Amino acid sequence: MANQYPIDVFGEADSSDYWPRRLLHLPSMTSVERVGRDTYLLEPTRNFFKKPQYSVLSYTWGRYEKKPRRREHRRLEVAGIQWEIPPVKEEHFLVEDFQRALGVLASKHEFAWVDVACIHQEDNVLKLDEIGRQGKIFQRAESAYIWLCRTSSTSLKRISNQMESMKGLYLHAIQDDFFESKSPKPDLGKDMDKEEEDLLAMLDSSIQAISKLIEDPYFSSLWTLQESLYHQQACVISSDGKFHVEHPLGFGDIESTWPHLKSEKIGERIEGVMKLMRRAGYDPSAVHLYNPHRSRRGASYREASIEQDRIFAVMSVYGITTPVTPNTIDPYLYSLADLEHSFAAKLNTMSPALGQLFLHVNKPYPRCSWKVTSTADIIDQSQIWTTNWRRWKVGCGISATTNGYANFHGLTISLSQLLEVSEQTEVSIVLDKYLQGEFAIPPLSLLKAQGMLENEIFHCIGNLLLMKNADRIRLLELATVGSTKGNQMFIFLIMRRLLGVEHIYERLGICFLWPRCDIQRKREYGELH
Repeated sequence: MANQYPIDVFGEADSSDYWPRRLLHLPSMTSVERVGRDTYLLEPTRNFFKKPQYSVLSYTWGRYEKKPRRREHRRLEVAGIQWEIPPVKEEHFLVEDFQRALGVLASKHEFAWVDVACIHQEDNVLKLDEIGRQGKIFQRAESAYIWLCRTSSTSLKRISNQMESMKGLYLHAIQDDFFESKSPKPDLGKDMDKEEEDLLAMLDSSIQAISKLIEDPYFSSLWTLQESLYHQQACVISSDGKFHVEHPLGFGDIESTWPHLKSEKIGERIEGVMKLMRRAGYDPSAVHLYNPHRSRRGASYREASIEQDRIFAVMSVYGITTPVTPNTIDPYLYSLADLEHSFAAKLNTMSPALGQLFLHVNKPYPRCSWKVTSTADIIDQSQIWTTNWRRWKVGCGISATTNGYANFHGLTISLSQLLEVSEQTEVSIVLDKYLQGEFAIPPLSLLKAQGMLENEIFHCIGNLLLMKNADRIRLLELATVGSTKGNQMFIFLIMRRLLGVEHIYERLGICFLWPRCDIQRKREYGELH
């Protein structure tokens, strides 16, 4: 008997309701509830604060809560709340350390958003609904802080100094790329050996600094990964609150911005930096978040006390919440498989294109190929920019069923039709990685090394697909993406009908199409359908 999955666990966040439900009034340590849409009432003084400026604090504590709780356990004292502040083990941090960290925020703004004082800690429905709004809460904050409760001021200063040279490397690489076409590079001769030695020493120092930094429990927490991505200019606070600095890992993607140095040793060091970053759950572009799927991929490297949190901790990146109604079931009663299905269902309802912009590495379960997983690969950022996915023109519908598979609705074209008009277009096709062997498709790196252009690669892959599946493959239009220059890009889902099943399809990959002439007119008049 087929599994019956729930598909209504999640709802879309209300984008207009971005003010936190509660803020912490720092001078008096009072949790202040929102009145209306954007106003807060401080009960002791009866003062109203409309759209107050506030800071946010990201830190880790859940894995270190004292259980069972006892009355004598020390904890942060906060007035104005209806729940008990959880006590934390002293070896993780002391209440006095927490208060000093909050003092850094108080020196900046009168209000702050801090989870234990602003999120209901005993009602899971209210808790997860507010967590689903965290992305907006962090983005609207005037300032953000990351508290490394196990990293001393001395250690953080040393790490920060070591990492400054890494930031300089990234900026220097960008500058070199910009001026590279303006003037020829001088022949440095023996100076190049000295430059390489300096770079190797700097990279070795950075690897040592990153290794030390990510020993802090903050960099193994599932929840803090998302929080550190919500606000791009977060500062880091030391354990005692006496030193704060810009995020040490806030450099860019040095792997792609330093390509002209062919030194094997430098390449090995840079890959070493990237491995450490990935181990901490960060994308190679460090703290910058361009694609929500990268956040979910990074979460697979982090620790979770409760497996269901692997979904709940990332949902606000996509603007997804749990619905809050009197009859709402506790979302933690669902299994991880249930939540993964419901999450994929909601994501594909919101945006079929974003819901499919990934590559399966491993073969998915039967009829589940439409679901993005935590192990899926991200499609190369040069092919598609996903920050504005809400503005894409939706071209189809993908609706999940309680039996695990999905129904696809929309106009389709055949692969042979697309091959016929490809001379007037630029086309790129990317198959799920586990399918490479099935269709005997050579690695893309090999095809590019042979000098094949994008359209030639498309024809090569397309013809290999047609050899076995000519009558079973269809391309479903997912979305139309506009650009500032007036050009458009079409995103298609490559699907294959299951053998012996009339209306059930599995996904094979993604196809991108950029018209170069009148393909839009042909589509409108049905010549491609």
